Amino acid sequence: MKIHDLYRNINNEKLILIFLTSSILALSLAYVTQYIFGLQPCQLCLWQRKPFFVIIFLATILYIAKFLKKDLKKTASFLAWIMILLFLINAKIGLYHFGVENKWFEGLDSCAGGIESEIDNLEQLKLSLKKSGYVISCDKAEIKFLGLSMAGWNIFYNIFFAAFGIISKHTAARKIIPKLIFKKGKY
Repeated sequence: MKIHDLYRNINNEKLILIFLTSSILALSLAYVTQYIFGLQPCQLCLWQRKPFFVIIFLATILYIAKFLKKDLKKTASFLAWIMILLFLINAKIGLYHFGVENKWFEGLDSCAGGIESEIDNLEQLKLSLKKSGYVISCDKAEIKFLGLSMAGWNIFYNIFFAAFGIISKHTAARKIIPKLIFKKGKY
């Protein structure tokens, strides 16, 4: 079996199931590192979770509608493209975050990772902490695996699934389009 044959057998519903599973896996890993290993996320880490939540939501809606016996072939195709776009957006957020960690880009104000500098006494310090909470700095990687932070791995993860989806959609289109264009007797 060739790699090309693998992509040929993936329809929109299977592709969305793969996207759903990969999003659940990514969020599970993020929450395990947060709640079991105690690594607190910064603001950009939290932003990188949002596209995964949207993918899970869209896939869930699609499967509920399918359960209700709705014909959703065109909708599934559209949602697959939306999910591919969400993976690309997430890769871009991850690239920005990776750039902030490596001092290529300036971080956001919400990623300052500190408290107000104009504090004169203990009461102002308490008030500042209550007001803003503890902010995790976006420019420091909490953990690295094989030399890459989680933001770096998130870039590769999202690009992989976006590329997988694009190749799958392209292969499926190559099967369907010739049938539509070259109908018998037309050309």
